[in-house]
Amino acid sequence: DPDGQYTEKSTTVYSPVVDRTLITVARLLRRPELYEPVRRNLEMTLYYVHPDGEVVTEASRRQDRYQRGSPARYYYSYRHLALHDGNGRFAAIARQIERTARRQIGELLAFLAEPDLARELPADAPLPTDYAKVFPHSQLARIRRGTASGTILADNPTLFSFRQGAAALEAVRLASAFFGKGQFAGEALEVRDGRYVLRQKLEGPYFQPLSPEQLAAGAHRRTTPEGTPIPISKASRQPSNVQRLAATVAIAEHAGRFQLEFALEGTPEVPVAIELAFRHGGKL
Repeated sequence: DPDGQYTEKSTTVYSPVVDRTLITVARLLRRPELYEPVRRNLEMTLYYVHPDGEVVTEASRRQDRYQRGSPARYYYSYRHLALHDGNGRFAAIARQIERTARRQIGELLAFLAEPDLARELPADAPLPTDYAKVFPHSQLARIRRGTASGTILADNPTLFSFRQGAAALEAVRLASAFFGKGQFAGEALEVRDGRYVLRQKLEGPYFQPLSPEQLAAGAHRRTTPEGTPIPISKASRQPSNVQRLAATVAIAEHAGRFQLEFALEGTPEVPVAIELAFRHGGKL
């Protein structure tokens, strides 16, 4: 996609598999144009890496979503293109994977099949460690300031996650008791004046009984061909007393410190919960 991401957005399972497959086809069938989507995906992934070497998985559409992820499966692709292109950034991340996830690298067969992989990597080029980067197609923003690493997501129950050193706030979530659909997921990610804004608008109606006209027409006595009564759908009943709830989350960042502002407007007396899910094993 325009961000360099593949359909599954699976940063520890499917994306590295797709990268590896495209490289293999490009190499064996002499189709160098297939390297280009791999380059774009590997460049994007550089901005998905936390300071400790883990990879952001919150946006995934597959089984690795919200799991602790290692970039080890990208090792082959980064090393191959570092050598093929003379890319110092790819060489640097390959060496970082060797340092942080060596035991997860299983590439003996690749080195046997492609002896050139054992060549000396190019000199390292600096990796991105100070940035605020928005991936609009993925509706995701990544912000890193040295050891501080934050992720902001729309269309996701996890609206924010944060790392500072060994401390991991794996998810911030917002939910309300609003007609069974109050789990907040921003409809879009807006970036305005350095603030990242997520919005959600909900409506919840009540439903009136069947009208006299519907009763006269026998709507309450309809059955299936087998004689089983047909449940009366809410769609056939008049909605009334429509309730509305609008939630806005605005996130601002300065020098690795994040401020989250929550605003809810609409139906009063709605219970609301803000959840901060820290990684097990820490101590407040």
